[in-house]
Amino acid sequence: MSKKIGLIGLYSIKNMGDPLICETTRHLLDEKENNLDIIEVDAVPRGKSSYKGLDYFKYIISVILIRYIYPKLFKVFNSSTLKYHAENFAWRLRVYNYYESILNGLDAVIFTGGGFLKFKNQGLNYYVEQIVEICERKNIPVMFCGVGIEGFDLNDKRCLKLKNTLKSKCIKSVTTRDFIEILNDDYLTDSTVHSAQVGDPAFWTPECYNINRTINHERLIGINVIRGNIYRDYGNKLTYDQLKQIYKDLLVKLEDKGENWVLFSNGMEADQVFGKEILNELGMSIESNLLSEPNSPRELVEMVSKFDIIFGARMHACISAYALDIPVVGLIWNEKTSRFAELTKQRDMYFSESEIDLDLMVTKLTTSQDFSYDKSARNSLKETTKSELKEFISQIVSS
Repeated sequence: MSKKIGLIGLYSIKNMGDPLICETTRHLLDEKENNLDIIEVDAVPRGKSSYKGLDYFKYIISVILIRYIYPKLFKVFNSSTLKYHAENFAWRLRVYNYYESILNGLDAVIFTGGGFLKFKNQGLNYYVEQIVEICERKNIPVMFCGVGIEGFDLNDKRCLKLKNTLKSKCIKSVTTRDFIEILNDDYLTDSTVHSAQVGDPAFWTPECYNINRTINHERLIGINVIRGNIYRDYGNKLTYDQLKQIYKDLLVKLEDKGENWVLFSNGMEADQVFGKEILNELGMSIESNLLSEPNSPRELVEMVSKFDIIFGARMHACISAYALDIPVVGLIWNEKTSRFAELTKQRDMYFSESEIDLDLMVTKLTTSQDFSYDKSARNSLKETTKSELKEFISQIVSS
């Protein structure tokens, strides 16, 4: 009899990097070989069709609270305790019944990729708290596979609740793609749960999709665009207009050198809009210089595979290129990208806010065609991701 595994991820987000993590993790689980029945659990269904009857009414109320009422409230009352209780109420109102229904009858649950251990942005901590709470009550074993960890703050109520959630007995394994020291030294200090440093599941992109790097006759540079306020949203100083100017200056310099380039995004509408603004202000054709947004992880991978080098902004534009042996010159706008560059031994190819040097970036984009990744480091991270998943599944299958 097959085991039912709930694979929890951000399936409906338009940033195709998140569904990419889900699909590569599913590939690693090898359903047929391990006799598994994989149930895709969207951590936060975004379509109205996911909510019926009274749940639809609750969904509307939660949207009003989160988008319109809370931002105004938190400007007046900037308290992490208030934020926790208010946001927790809204998210429980929206998704708790959905979780209760879809988790019923599962033999195990796996959170895959994404910044599930974070509390300042996106509200992922509330999803984790609710799902683990239900799994604890239903005695469903839980694994976190290659998740991102973004910060720890003992003075933030949301962080403390997340730490307490990780003490739950149903949690058997927590593996991370980045900050193992924060996981062990802060989140799991009084827990016996197994932990490990692993690679992002998307390192397995070529095997998952059977897609390899395309060799071009003429070099093509892919310029990955990201929304203009991304730096400010993550506590940096670079403004919307300043980031736009960086992109514009970069394109002008590439044009002056006669390089072939094209803009592309990971699928987010705000990223595409930002790309259009850049081209409009330069008087360049949008149709000729901006690729249509990818509508699936495979489309994103196929897009990236055709570039000889990319200027990376979104995490999984960089990761998919890394998996495909395509050099990346990247932007660092939060700590996860910096740690990724360090773990994969390519930090000198990435630029933090204070390190941005357009001439050096252009030089790297135009002369790094022979850049070679440390394949032994990549293979080691890949195999650790796979072996940790295999160990968890073996326990479930034998139970």
